[in-house]
Amino acid sequence: MRGKKRLVPGEKVLVAIKDIQKASFNPPSRTEKAELSALAKSIKMVGILVPLILDTKFNLIDGHRRLAIAILMGLTHVECVIRDIDQRSGFKEINTTARAMIGNEVLHLYLVGGPLIDRCRNKVNRAEMILGRKLLVELQAEGYSLAPYGYAIQANTKIYGKGEANINKEFVRKAVQWQMKYGVQAFSVAVRGSTKPDVIKRAVMEDLPLNDKGMSLGN
Repeated sequence: MRGKKRLVPGEKVLVAIKDIQKASFNPPSRTEKAELSALAKSIKMVGILVPLILDTKFNLIDGHRRLAIAILMGLTHVECVIRDIDQRSGFKEINTTARAMIGNEVLHLYLVGGPLIDRCRNKVNRAEMILGRKLLVELQAEGYSLAPYGYAIQANTKIYGKGEANINKEFVRKAVQWQMKYGVQAFSVAVRGSTKPDVIKRAVMEDLPLNDKGMSLGN
C-alpha cells in the first residue's frame, strides 16, 4: 500500500478521502442526495462530529453517508477511527443499530450478497423460496420492501388456511404481482378488512382490480 500511512487499530487519524474504500454492497439509496439533506444541513452547521470507522486496510465500515456529504462539500480528508474488524462483519453489526435499514435496502443487501443479520437473511431467503429470484429482484428494483409478500402470505392464510403445507406458491406470486400493478394499499385493505376470501382470490388469479375499499371487484 505504497503512499498510504499504515493504519493502527484504536487510533484516530485524518485520512485522505481518495484512499477510503467504500463497501460495494452498501445500498445506493442510503447516499442519495435527497436522503442526505437533513444530515448535510447538520454537518454544514457543526461539522462531522462522529468520525468514520475504517479497518486497517482503509475499508469503510461505518460512515458512508457522512463520507458522501464530505465529498459533496469538497473536503479532501476526514477524521477516522481505526478498528481491527473486517468490513463485512463491522457493517452488519453497526447497521443493525445505526440509521435503520429500510426494507428495500435489506433486499438490496441480500441480492448482492452483502452482510445481513441472520434474522433478516432468513426472512428474505424464505421469501425467495416462495417467490423465486426473478420476482424478488423485480420487487427490489421497483423500490418495494417485503411488504407485498407479507400481505400475500396473509391473504394465502385467509383463503387456504394456516401453515407451510397450505402455502399456494402460485397464488402468493400472483398476489405480489397484483400489488405491484394495482397497489399495496388496496390489497392490504382487502386482506385486513371484511373482503371475502373468494373475492380476493378471484381478483388475484384473474388479474382484476378491487375497489378503493377492497370490498368488491372493479369492472
